[in-house]
Amino acid sequence: MRTWLQQKDVDALFGVTPAAPEVRPYDFLAPPRLSREQRGVVDAALERLAPALSALLGSRLRKAFEVVPAGVETVRAGDLANSLPDPCVAWPLTVGGAPAVLEIGVPFSLAVVDRSFGGAGDATADVRVLTALEQRVVAGFAAALPAVLREAFRLPTVADAVGDCRVEPGTVPFRGRDEVFVVVRLDVRATGLETRWTLGLPFESLAPLFVEPETPAVPVAAPSPLAARELQHAHVRIVARMPLLRVRAGALAELAVGDTLPTPHAVGTPVEVLVNGLVRWRGTVGRMQGRLALQITETVTTPTPARPARDPEGRAQ
Repeated sequence: MRTWLQQKDVDALFGVTPAAPEVRPYDFLAPPRLSREQRGVVDAALERLAPALSALLGSRLRKAFEVVPAGVETVRAGDLANSLPDPCVAWPLTVGGAPAVLEIGVPFSLAVVDRSFGGAGDATADVRVLTALEQRVVAGFAAALPAVLREAFRLPTVADAVGDCRVEPGTVPFRGRDEVFVVVRLDVRATGLETRWTLGLPFESLAPLFVEPETPAVPVAAPSPLAARELQHAHVRIVARMPLLRVRAGALAELAVGDTLPTPHAVGTPVEVLVNGLVRWRGTVGRMQGRLALQITETVTTPTPARPARDPEGRAQ
């Protein structure tokens, strides 16, 4: 009798100790993840957002910019605040009545200030809190961002104005640390400048994007009394077509009105029901109260013209 070795037997022969399975504890407080369909909706919005931001930056700063989405994740407000740089340049937004945030970074903000006063707009190694004058200069640029977000995400609930600049992550106005956000990272590149933006949108405000629009039902007009009377007097030609059978030519020549032609079809033989020459139903042959009857077993959703099967021998018997 042949004996088959199991995997544990093979491991024992070679002295291999099986690794213990890795058990990861499940975090019940983790924010909900984006489903594949929801992630597709967000990716489509980012495909519109990236070129729109590139065009806005190029027109305002007179340089060629490239904006590339670097990642999408769902985090809670507390984790989002902890991930922002300190000091930061965060502009509060309002989406659907809920607070959102866009952090553009100190290096980019200083490049905007330098470009606004005639400089080259290159990155600087000086990371510090922006002065009040520098914040007002960058605010003129930040004021154009809500319109770009509204068009890219197709959310009419994005407010037109941005809030006051926040230079400390802890001062960003979130409603609660457990609020779920969809966080988008954007890499912004230009000659002499490379930085990363962080866009945090409240998950509940993006809910309208994830709901498929309902197709309005087309009302069916009730038939007029005249049309109803005409339909009552209308006639259609209904034919039940049974499978082909072989009959001798002599027997066909002797047929007359009222004669009965015996067939080899048994009860349960499949038949096709034609209406005005189109196959509309399929059924089987049966009997009901002593009479020949048809039982409908299938409705043909796409009516097709009837095409009788050909005799493979090409002759009658």
